Amino acid sequence: MKKKVILLLLMIVLSLGLTSCSSNKEPDYTEYIEAINPIFERMQIINENIQSIDAASIDSFELLIENCKSLSEEYKTLSNIVPPDEFSKTRDLSKEAYDYMEQSIEYFTSAFDNDEINEKKLENGMECYKRANKRLHYIIKLLHNELIVE
Repeated sequence: MKKKVILLLLMIVLSLGLTSCSSNKEPDYTEYIEAINPIFERMQIINENIQSIDAASIDSFELLIENCKSLSEEYKTLSNIVPPDEFSKTRDLSKEAYDYMEQSIEYFTSAFDNDEINEKKLENGMECYKRANKRLHYIIKLLHNELIVE
């Protein structure tokens, strides 16, 4: 009987040890910030590149699409990083931003399909681009505890 109790206790201890070693550990704030900071830095550079495109240059369209695709990939990367529970909304916002950037790329691409520029599609592309960046600002505010989400 004594051996059965000891064996049972040993099994409980081992099972607790195995479950506490699972990979479902929630990242802490510092780990999360260290993971996303390089993404934010790359996003800033890409946004600066987009803002500095000379609309009169021959390759302006290609530069715009290339930079928007890069920005979209950064939003996708950001949305794949699991935040601490208190910042879970940042993941939703980055997914929304990614969706807006994908829409922006579609609008920009279709705005320049023909020899003439479709102004309405160009405006829609800019609006989606702005909405994506607005989500980035919300993420930053959430991380600085400046935005209350209910």
